[in-house]
Amino acid sequence: MNVSGLYELPLGPGKRFLNRGGMLAKNLLNGWQFGGVFQYSSGTPLRIGANGSPLRTGNIANLVAGQSLTVDYNNYYKGLPVFNTGAFSSPGRFAVGDAPRRIEGLRTSFNANENINLAKHFYFSERVGAELRMEFFNILNRMQICDPETNVDNATLGESTAAPSARRTALEQDKPSSKLVSEPCWSEPLQYRKSRKPGLVEPRHFFLVFSPLINIELRVNFEPLLQPFNFN
Repeated sequence: MNVSGLYELPLGPGKRFLNRGGMLAKNLLNGWQFGGVFQYSSGTPLRIGANGSPLRTGNIANLVAGQSLTVDYNNYYKGLPVFNTGAFSSPGRFAVGDAPRRIEGLRTSFNANENINLAKHFYFSERVGAELRMEFFNILNRMQICDPETNVDNATLGESTAAPSARRTALEQDKPSSKLVSEPCWSEPLQYRKSRKPGLVEPRHFFLVFSPLINIELRVNFEPLLQPFNFN
């Protein structure tokens, strides 16, 4: 689910509040905008694979009768598998597993991400203006657990040992606030995971991975000045 919105403060000449003044008041008070994109997803079904390829299309695990999946991503912080690995067994290299290709009850972790932006418009004349935009990605410093190991023949089946990096900020003029930010997974020591609060990036982790993107640019619109000229 994606929710987005944009709100401009009703301040300055031509607006509801503090609406007196000339060009100076217009540049100080007008053009302040606040927006955000809020993204939430339940994760995608996982495939539990196995070694071997008897049909030349890879292989899948066997389901163990009487075993429940018991998915719990809080086990990430304990260094334990995030689902019941006893629910799967290896079919061997020359037999085809009987598990579904994608298991509906076994999904990647829930993802929540909030991005906000603050923009200021400037008015140099009736025809020329500019915009300065500052964006914050993952403003609540949420952490998403990366996908667990899904090969039944691997000793680390069900374990997730990596997590994406934390909050970022960008001061820019051309990147839309609705842009999806894809963060690479990075290895996280077990002692950090055990001391972390579920769902959040701790301050010590934040300072390790925080790298602000400072790109100060203005979007200046000169197109109205060119309209009186015919270049044909």
